[in-house]
Amino acid sequence: LDLISDKIEKYMLLDISREFLEFAERRGISTCRGDVHFLPIRDGSIDVIFSINSLHHLDNPSIAIKEMRRVLKKEGKIFILDFNKNTRIGGFMSIYERILSHNVRLLTMEEASIIFSKAGLKGEFRAISKSSFLYIGGKT
Repeated sequence: LDLISDKIEKYMLLDISREFLEFAERRGISTCRGDVHFLPIRDGSIDVIFSINSLHHLDNPSIAIKEMRRVLKKEGKIFILDFNKNTRIGGFMSIYERILSHNVRLLTMEEASIIFSKAGLKGEFRAISKSSFLYIGGKT
């Protein structure tokens, strides 16, 4: 956020974890407790959504992406960064997170593309490292 905070008038972190929200609040970040599958946000009210390395933790990525699209403004942008299942590091992350008893489901770019398209998003993927992809999109 430090890189873009001078360009953004207002931003907020949404998470379901009280511990993570408290961590953010101690750093002066506005927070909202909520479930990405049922966002407590008005339709079409968000300019930009960033989802960073969280997609693989979601119980139902399809519902979550539809919810993100619902709250996104007509001309809004969505940035989704996550691990790519089809990489060595992606495979390692999947095993590592399961050892920690985290519910994970890494996606390939192709699987993510289908989910995003079915949710009504149109965008492009960028391979930003050997292990991750970045999706930049908006409403169709």
